[in-house]
Order: sequence, then C-alpha cells, then structure tokens
Amino acid sequence: GQLNIEIKNRTTYNHNKNVEAFEYFPMPFRYIMRYIFSNEGLRQEVEIKNLSERILPLGIGFHTTFNLLFNEKSKIENVKIKISVDKKIELSNRKLPTGRIEELVMKDKDMRKDGMDPLCREIDDHYTSKPILYNDGEFHGAIIEDVEQNLKIFYEVDKEYKYWVIWNNNKNGDFFSIEPQSCKINAVNITSNECQQGDIISLKNQEVFKFSSRIWCE
Repeated sequence: GQLNIEIKNRTTYNHNKNVEAFEYFPMPFRYIMRYIFSNEGLRQEVEIKNLSERILPLGIGFHTTFNLLFNEKSKIENVKIKISVDKKIELSNRKLPTGRIEELVMKDKDMRKDGMDPLCREIDDHYTSKPILYNDGEFHGAIIEDVEQNLKIFYEVDKEYKYWVIWNNNKNGDFFSIEPQSCKINAVNITSNECQQGDIISLKNQEVFKFSSRIWCE
C-alpha cells in the first residue's frame, strides 16, 4: 500500500524591540511559516499576528521559481505554462504600477487557455488574478506541463493572493518565476480608489491573518 508521509518544519520570527529592524518598522508582530511535506505534496502555511496597538499594514509575496526541465528527458520546447492571470498591470520603467490596467494580449491569453511557451518572449510583468477552469472546476495558481511526457506540476495558492509577478530572466536559463502576491507592487504608496487600489491588508491588534499554498505533481 501507499506509504503515508508527513514531515513538518516551522519557523517563527518575532518582530519586536530586540531586533535591529524594529528601528525602521516599530510595530511588533509575529510571523510563523510552516512547510508540510506529505503524500499531497508540499504545503506552505503563513500566519501573521499583529501585536501592536496600531493597525498593521500587511502585504506578502513569494519569489517562487520552477525548473522548466522536469527530468533528463525534458525539453524546454515541450513545456507549457498556465497561470490564473486576469488583467495586466502597466509598469513604469522603474517597474512600478502606473495606474493603468490592460486587457490581456494574445500571448498572455495563452496562459489562461492552452498554455504559454515560457521562453516565447522576455517576461517581467505584473497581473491581477482570476481562477482558470481545470477539470470542470476553478483553479487559482499555475500548471506547468511537459506535454511530451504528460507530466504536470501544480502550484495552487489561496484567494488572498490577488496578484502575480511573472519573470523569465530575459529568456535566459531553464527556470521560470511565478510569484504570488497579496497586494500590488508598491502597494503602500498607492492611493485607494476605484482605478488604483493596492490591496494592503489592515490587521487590527491581536488579529491573525493566514495564507496558504501547495505544490504537487501528477
């Protein structure tokens, strides 16, 4: 029968007056990150608790990067990537949002449908998120597929990750970054209005906010 596996790793960071960075961000909070490896894949859980009397502004994101070659038989030209992107956020030459939101062009639409060639062009872009359809259900995340070998890697994130940053190192190399974010780039400096919203989370005293994601293969 199948061997049941569960390996857990937990890291806790306490941000308070005893750490050097407190001088620059003088609001205490606790940050817990858990990695759980099991038959269901690798699960990441993040938990932040506000220990300050003031409102804690919160935004989180990860530079998640995947090898495009699954194994020694893989060829990059056989790899396709689907990602639950929705609209493109225009960025300035400093890579900061300008306030404009654009509809997806054809190559970007491939990410939502048949899958995109990860090295088809230089990619360093920012997107809003919207679930894609997979197996008659909604899927929020990315699917990396070696179509020749019929192998897939799934990267599923929860609904609190509302944005993506996607990067392919100017088409150099054999890796691809699929980076979920709960807020826009530069969100703390964005004025909240209908056209330009950063989605910074406001955490009250003693309030806890959680994020989760999971990676598995089929």
